[in-house]
Amino acid sequence: MRPALRTATAALLLCVALPLSACNDSSEGSTMGDTPSATADGPAALRQRPSLEDQVERLTTMRDEMRSQLAAELKLTSWKGMGDENAAGCEDFPGVGGQTRFLEALLLDSGVPDAQWQDAVQVLARVGARYGFGAPDTVLDTAGRHEVVLKGQYGSLVRFGTQAKATLAVETGCHLPAAKL
Repeated sequence: MRPALRTATAALLLCVALPLSACNDSSEGSTMGDTPSATADGPAALRQRPSLEDQVERLTTMRDEMRSQLAAELKLTSWKGMGDENAAGCEDFPGVGGQTRFLEALLLDSGVPDAQWQDAVQVLARVGARYGFGAPDTVLDTAGRHEVVLKGQYGSLVRFGTQAKATLAVETGCHLPAAKL
């Protein structure tokens, strides 16, 4: 399967689990001044990044810490995995062998009540900052429907949204597997 098709397929799968507003524009660049370009330096740029496996481990730890803090501080418990972990090629680095991983998204059947939404966002912002993520960008903020995105280094993203249910989804950005470093 071509990398662009894999990326589109993975994005579509993620969109099924998130509020529709999360999927309005998948063409946005990556993050915090680290927008890759499709140049001959692509392989060298990817070799400067952590391995895919290290990034997956790091961001899984962050995601799990976010879940734990939401449970401890706001009593938002009963998170469950959606079984939707996926991978795609890297559109910005074609033919190099890099991958973007979409970690298993977490689902909270009860959603996040409006009264707790801002507190929940602050929990994610605080935990995300320790992992190099920027301040949350609001995608949607209306009664009963909320969504934010936190952008991190190398195109990594955290998407957090709620409507009837809440989702917490993380993607790694483009990295080479350790075997290719």
